[in-house]
Amino acid sequence: MNRLRALPIALVVAGAVAAPCAAMAADVTITVDGIQPGTGNILVALQTEDEFLSGEGTYSAEVPADADTLTTVLEGVVPGEYAVAVVHDENGDGTFALGDDAPLEPWGVSGDQLGDPTFESSKIVVSEDGDNKVTVTIAYPM
Repeated sequence: MNRLRALPIALVVAGAVAAPCAAMAADVTITVDGIQPGTGNILVALQTEDEFLSGEGTYSAEVPADADTLTTVLEGVVPGEYAVAVVHDENGDGTFALGDDAPLEPWGVSGDQLGDPTFESSKIVVSEDGDNKVTVTIAYPM
């Protein structure tokens, strides 16, 4: 759980979008489900292994949390291995609220595993001519 403490909301907002050439780029369609719609935004980050749960994302999007499922497309993604990290910033304060033992705000990563996620269990492979689609389910604290 310690790595999760380093996952600020800035991972999605501050992610720099690379500028790949058009011939080496792909679009990645990310569907987020399990959202409890209402206040705040859903923040989505596509992260390399070096960025995984570090507070950065090479590609990112921010979408209002106004439906129980949403889909966003990240364009111009350089083919390779990534993980998807998602946070529901319910209070809109720009931080990922953490308690003593667990996150206080809803979050999820690709792979839908329980416990401490790893890059290996979360990774997706983005290819130039592939069907680059992934679904992430958000987990809400109890």
